[in-house]
Parts: sequence; C-alpha cells; structure tokens
Amino acid sequence: MQWFIEFLNPKVLVSFLSGGLAGALFTHYFTLSRQRTEFAFKLLEHFFTKYQEIGKVKGFLQQTQLLEDMETFNRVVAIGDWYDTVALLCRRRIANRSLMHKAGIINEICEFRKLAEKADGKFDKPLRAWENMVAISKGKRRFA
Repeated sequence: MQWFIEFLNPKVLVSFLSGGLAGALFTHYFTLSRQRTEFAFKLLEHFFTKYQEIGKVKGFLQQTQLLEDMETFNRVVAIGDWYDTVALLCRRRIANRSLMHKAGIINEICEFRKLAEKADGKFDKPLRAWENMVAISKGKRRFA
C-alpha cells in the first residue's frame, strides 16, 4: 500500500507519465521511419519490374514520331502516372525520399519529366496532371 501512496506523489506520477510518453513517441518515430523505408523498398522493387518498359518508354520520348501511335502514347502516359504517384508518396513522406533519391529514382523521375517536356508538346496536358513529378523535380519536398 505504501508504494501506491508514493506512486500518487505528483513528482513520481509526472516522471512515470512523461517517461512513458517519451517512450511511446520514440517508438512511434522509429516505427514510422521503418515503415517509410519498407514502403520505399517496395517501390524500388516495383521499379525494377518496370525497368525494361521504362527503357522503351524513354526511347519513345526521344523519337517523337513513334508517339503518333496511341498505344505507344498510352504506354508513356502509364509510366508518367506511375512516376507521379511515386513522387506523391515521397512528397507526402509515405515513402523514404532519401532512400529513393540515393537509389536514383528521383533522378529517373526528373529525366522522364525533361524528356516529356521536349516531346514536341505532345505531353503538355499530361505534364499539367503530373504536378507531383514536376514539383519533386524542381526540388519541392512537401506540399505548401
């Protein structure tokens, strides 16, 4: 019973609660960090499954006459949509942006955007929709 009375002492109670709170915050931070990293690895894995298609699409962007074919155009748009989604996840801090940058995905996004901008105006409309890709390639990390 004596320990319970000592526990009710305001100093002991505050120390107990603040220590628990600090521990909970510490755990939350590292859990969130681990989840961001795991999510980034899943995106990297997905990137490598798309790698061959990405290479083809980059070739299409450099030979704009091939973009007259609607199927080819849609393949480019599909990769652009995927890159925009990856950029959104990085900007929202759902995926570990630092890891994505170190792995080269952010640079790939920037290169894709530049190629799409140089494609004789064929991607003006999609580029307006790919606002996250454009923002991340201009260095904007988060939403305003």
